[in-house]
Formats: sequence, C-alpha cells, structure tokens
Amino acid sequence: MIRPSFPRYLTMIICVFCAICLVVAVIAVMRGDTANALASQKKGLAQGPQEPFMVKDINPSGDSDPQVLTNFDNELFFAAADGDYGVGLWQSDGTITGTTLISGVVAGGWSGAYQGMVQFKDRLYFDSGHRIWMSDGTPQGTQPLTPQLTREIEGLIATRDRLTFFTTERGCTSICWDNGLEMWVSDGSINGTVNLGMISGVASGFSAHNLVRIDNIIYFSAYAADQGVELWRSDGTLAGTYMVKDIAPGYNLGSDPFELTVVYSSLFFGANLHELWKSDGTMTGTVHLKDIVPSGYGEITELEKSGKNLFVGGGDVGIGFGIWVSDGTEDGTVMLRQYDDWGIPYHLKDVDGTLFFTVNTSGHLAGLWKSDGTVDGTVMIKDFLTGVGGSNPLELRAVAGKLYFSADDGVHGFEPWVSDGTEAGTLLLADIEPGAESSNPADFSYSNGKMFFSAWDQVHGRELWGLDIQLIPRSFLPYIIAVGNDSDQQQ
Repeated sequence: MIRPSFPRYLTMIICVFCAICLVVAVIAVMRGDTANALASQKKGLAQGPQEPFMVKDINPSGDSDPQVLTNFDNELFFAAADGDYGVGLWQSDGTITGTTLISGVVAGGWSGAYQGMVQFKDRLYFDSGHRIWMSDGTPQGTQPLTPQLTREIEGLIATRDRLTFFTTERGCTSICWDNGLEMWVSDGSINGTVNLGMISGVASGFSAHNLVRIDNIIYFSAYAADQGVELWRSDGTLAGTYMVKDIAPGYNLGSDPFELTVVYSSLFFGANLHELWKSDGTMTGTVHLKDIVPSGYGEITELEKSGKNLFVGGGDVGIGFGIWVSDGTEDGTVMLRQYDDWGIPYHLKDVDGTLFFTVNTSGHLAGLWKSDGTVDGTVMIKDFLTGVGGSNPLELRAVAGKLYFSADDGVHGFEPWVSDGTEAGTLLLADIEPGAESSNPADFSYSNGKMFFSAWDQVHGRELWGLDIQLIPRSFLPYIIAVGNDSDQQQ
C-alpha cells in the first residue's frame, strides 16, 4: 500500500479547511439575507434588492418629467426635458451612463410632450403632437416620418401591415364640417405615408378616440353628422372607413362608445347611457349585451379582459354597484361582488390572468382587490386606509408578473408599491419623498429585467426611477419572504 507523502497530506488538509470556510460563508450570507427580508417585511417594506433607485437626474434645474415609457428592442425609450433641448427622445438601460438623449427634437402638441409611442416592424414610431417620428434606437436612425402638420394628430395605432393616424382641426370655434377628420396610413416609410383625405360626414374639432384593433381592422369612436359620436371601423381605405351602427338614432349627441375592449375576436364597449354592448364589426352583429344600469342612474366605469373573461366595473342605484364578469352572453354577464355606498370598482388591470382593481367604500376607503372570475375568488388583498379621507391606489400596471402601483397608506403619502396578489406580498417599495409628502410615481414600465417609472422628490424634481428585478438572488429564494416563486421573476 502506497502512503501519500506529507506535502499531499498538507494539501488535502488545506482544501478541506477552505471548503468548510466557504460553506460557513454561504450559510452566513443566506442567513443575513433571510434576516434582512424578515426585518423588511415586518416594516411593510420590500427587501433590499428590490429597492428603487433614481436612474439619472436628467434635468438638474427642474423636472425632466419622463413620459410615455416604452420598451423597444430591450431598451427603455421615453420623452423627457433636459433643460437644454426641451422635450426629446431618450433611452435608458437603467444606468446613468446608459441613459442618453437620442434626439433633442422639441415636441409639439398640447402638453409639449410626445403623445404616444408604438412599435411597427423594426422601428419605434411616436407622435409629437403635429408630426410623426420614427427611430431605430440610434440618433442617426431617428427622423421625421411626416412634415410638421398644421393640424393636430390623433390616435396613432399599428396593425399588421400599416400605421394609421388621424388629424383634426382643434382651432375650430364650432363644428368644422368642411375641414373634418383626416385619415393617414403608412407602411412605415416616408414615401409610403399617405394622407387619404377627409372621412365623409365626420366633423373636426372632435377627436377619433378609443382606437383598438382586431386583426387588421381598427375600431374607434368619432363624431358624425346627425348621428353624434358612434362606433366606426376602418380597413385602411376611405371606402372601408364607415360607421358600424347608429346605436342611438335620432339623438344628435350619439351613444358615445367608450372603453373599447377586445376579447378574442369580439369588441365590447360601454355606450348609450352606460350600457354594455358587443360587436363583431357588422351592424346586425352590434348588439346590446346587458342592462347594467336599468334605471339610468348609475354608470359603467371600466372594462378589462383578464383570462378568458371580460370584467366590468359599475352598476345602478337600484341593483347596486360592483364588479361584473361576462363570458360574452347576456346570461353569462353577472355581478360577482356588490359594494355599498356607491363603491364602484376602478383601475381594472389584468396581471397574468388575475384581475386587480380598487374600490372605495365606507368601511374600506382604499381597498385593493383581485378576482379570478368567481365569487369565492373575488377578494380584498389589502385595505390601505380606514376612516375618513381614504384614497384609491393609482397607476396600476402589470410588470413582470406582478402589480406595481401608487398608494397612500396614511403615513408615507403616495409612493410605489408592489403586489403578488397576497396581503403579505403587497409591499411598499420605498418612501422616495420621506414622510407624508408624496413622490406620486407614475407610468410603470418593464424593460430588460428592470421596472421603470417617474417619481418626484424635493431635491431632484420629477425624474426617471428604476427597480432591478434581476437583483433578487435566485439561490436565496426559499429563504426570502414574499418575493413570489421563480416563475414570477424576469419574463
């Protein structure tokens, strides 16, 4: 038998000692993270790795006011004012050096900021009020798609093969029939962008709004002669742009369709004194689905698709107010939960098949609720405030499998929160503006493993903030409280 030499004995002893030290260190770190998580939860705060940070003070002399935060090609794009160029197009990877100005073009429009951004093919298109721009994400690849227009742009939307937008004359002091609503279509190129002209019978001074698409058809609300505001559709041609149905004939204000919501291939909306309607895009297939407000004293607040269902907030003084669910049939449209004291659901938001919403009642003045479409599955997650002066959670957004929102718990003011659908997992992310003052976070958006939003503090004004979702140590997940399971992380 050959015995190992003394140097080999020494080497083996050193290796064993190092391995023991490594195991002890890992356990210590894991215990430390566990303790931090437990301490954070006791305070009602998310644990350290989930703490938000200000990405960059874009405008040191005031508010940069980031708006229309949009993910494009795994980067965040947004409009912001740096104090030098006015409102421009910016991009960010969540770092100071990676947050850069793409184009210093000063935006026009009502608020001096971009009105909307959509992705079409391999580019980002955005509306600056009187002009459409396009960008491939580089300064060299950012240029105007249209010239500067005298009319104001309405409702940019992308379908499979085209961009569609409208222009209107908001300078009208009365209804402008001779200078009405124009329709533009584009294949995404300058030469392929065409003004089709005026839509027959539609007045200017009234926006084409509530734009949604089903396959390659867009639907919207518009004001027409004698009919008022009704439901319209377009296939991208003037001949194929027409009113679907005069829902309220003889009433020159129209049925005023709102909350246009697509559930599979059907269109649902509120109209005609806040009733629920359904349409397949034809006149005969546009029907009154359910009399939710039979007395006429009540309202429909919002519609939202979640899972296979349509959810509706609203009701009537006679039958009560609550959250409704619909399978697209009259018999299958029922109230799941009734609330007292005009407790009407607002801010309906789908998060991976679960509906989140808010309700104010006399007993729960700032309640966050969820529903899976069943009576038993419609429950309150958290009551933020009780008594007088409560306020609903706001700015609900689905980001990477969780709900992010702004809420006031009566102590910290309106600050950023996160929820996984449980009370224990509904946590304050940070008190950005300490004390009862509010940072008023808004426009939550996900891009490349990070959650972004705008927020205000007294030192920097309103700037871009971020939260690195990927920083949660996956190997420590079994030891961390209320961070969800592995499938809830970056998606």
